[in-house]
Amino acid sequence: MIDSNIPDSDRMTENSYMGLYSKAEENKSESIKHVKRWEIVERHAPNAETLLDYGSSIGTFAKHCPNSMVISQFDSNWKTGFCDERILDNKYDVLTAWHVIEHLVDPVGFLKRIRHDYLFLIVPWIEYVEEKDLPSWPYFEHGMHLQFFSRKSLNILLKDYEILEENNDDGVLSNLKNPEWIVTMACKRCL
Repeated sequence: MIDSNIPDSDRMTENSYMGLYSKAEENKSESIKHVKRWEIVERHAPNAETLLDYGSSIGTFAKHCPNSMVISQFDSNWKTGFCDERILDNKYDVLTAWHVIEHLVDPVGFLKRIRHDYLFLIVPWIEYVEEKDLPSWPYFEHGMHLQFFSRKSLNILLKDYEILEENNDDGVLSNLKNPEWIVTMACKRCL
């Protein structure tokens, strides 16, 4: 049974494309999503003092920060105001990449460029998706993503990390019909 307090992700996804869901639904969805993401960060990096939220969009993840962590934000969209690449040269305790690496031309180079101790990411993966399902899920829409990850390819990408936690809950999409299409990972850099 679906928890009625969690927004219906199918309806929210469909309505978000059409701009039809209410501001209250959007705020509730954002709050649930970011609280869950902060919980995993705090569980695995409780003493972290600095964090880079890569792919920060308009900065809602940082706005939900439950502590006094110093947060830097980067997004390639110049309209967000978070596009100063100089911050990528700093060292961070935590690097977050929520639904980001699948959009990158060079995910390996990305992970090598930004110095960090912990990595938290969410990525759609193709591990359990049957070919017939691909057209029905926007994460796998042609041209939307540059990379498609399986368990094997994600393990290769994360070969320099210890996987601390893996789950199929990205917060807002917790009531998906196929939650295994999404993986949330907490990782500690071993180098």
